[in-house]
Amino acid sequence: MDTFSFSRLSLYDDCPRRFYYRYILALEEKEGVPLWLGRAIHKAIERKIVGDSFDSALIQGMAAINFNQTVPFNDLKFLLNNLPANVQGNTEQYFKLALNEEGTLFLQGYIDLQNGPEITDWKSNRKIYSVNDTAQIGLYSWAIHQLYGYEQVKGRLYFLRFRKESAFVYDRSTMELARQWALQLAQEILIKLQQVQSGGNWCGLFPSVRSSKCSHCPFAIACYRSQSNPIIKTFLESE
Repeated sequence: MDTFSFSRLSLYDDCPRRFYYRYILALEEKEGVPLWLGRAIHKAIERKIVGDSFDSALIQGMAAINFNQTVPFNDLKFLLNNLPANVQGNTEQYFKLALNEEGTLFLQGYIDLQNGPEITDWKSNRKIYSVNDTAQIGLYSWAIHQLYGYEQVKGRLYFLRFRKESAFVYDRSTMELARQWALQLAQEILIKLQQVQSGGNWCGLFPSVRSSKCSHCPFAIACYRSQSNPIIKTFLESE
């Protein structure tokens, strides 16, 4: 494992055990409506920005989730209707950049919208939070600096349900803080995986963290019954 994303690092930061189940044991997490809706609205916005009509963009959004009937069409329509007017820029810009000087660890991701030294990430959340509550936009600003050389990058989260944004202008120092956060976690993960391969106790190295997020975690029961879980038991016996 040498390539990481913000979502992967954030999951490890929240709960190392869930990270281990999902990305090391590759246990499946069942997708739900919030994820499907997010995927649909991102595709719809992308198509709207590149010139599709409103209705065509909606159809493309639903097509991205195979017209999943559990996603309310009116909700998708409401979110797309809340897109700011005259939005321009590069959509879904992919990047993969070295996190360390040695070029052995990488960060990858997709930037929803980039227009010069400004980036936007669309959110369909039902709660608003600050752009600096997580390292996501700081990391994406660092990526834009690496790609284009901008000394300052304005990053924003745009909450479609509320037509409100949270924005911050990142400079070299705040971009570097985000990169250091990502690098430290990536290095920590690799060290722990090496210890597991050498016979270390994975349960101790990747502990569960109890929080309100446990109620939405598909592995909550496995945290308490890991030895009796047949998939995990098979994995442990093969080590």
